[in-house]
Amino acid sequence: MSAEALGREIDNTHGHFAAIFVGGIPNLLNADGAYLSFICVFSGTEALAGYRYANINSNGERFRKFLTEYFEPRYHQFTQQLWELRNSMVHGFSPRHFALCHHQSQFHFTDRAPYLKVLNAEDVYAAFVAAAEKYFQHLRADPSLQALFRRRVTADGGGIYIDGDERDA
Repeated sequence: MSAEALGREIDNTHGHFAAIFVGGIPNLLNADGAYLSFICVFSGTEALAGYRYANINSNGERFRKFLTEYFEPRYHQFTQQLWELRNSMVHGFSPRHFALCHHQSQFHFTDRAPYLKVLNAEDVYAAFVAAAEKYFQHLRADPSLQALFRRRVTADGGGIYIDGDERDA
């Protein structure tokens, strides 16, 4: 893949990622969709972690490393618990050790027995958006990250494409 083609692939992936996740998740930040917004944030995090750490085979390890490298520091001590939360939500539709809420930013990361912490959907979404932008900035500037990205999109199924999307023309 030429440098020019790689640049187009990064732009394409960033654009579709932004449309799907950054643009789509706000539609879920309400009473009916807040739970699903967490699942989408975790899925988006996992997708970016796959590009960033294409050299690591474990989804959990990639997810935890991405949280530590790109999310704000207050998330770092909970990387294992957030991975477990992701798994319990996706596979068992259970929030595990966290109390989940929305439109209650004042409670984000507060203690609430018997749960580990309260997570507010809008705050988690904002941290995810900031982490994603930080990653894409690093990707555009760092040839070693570009090599990992290239590896992921050429060996593991390619970038993000949506049939009929004018950005793919």
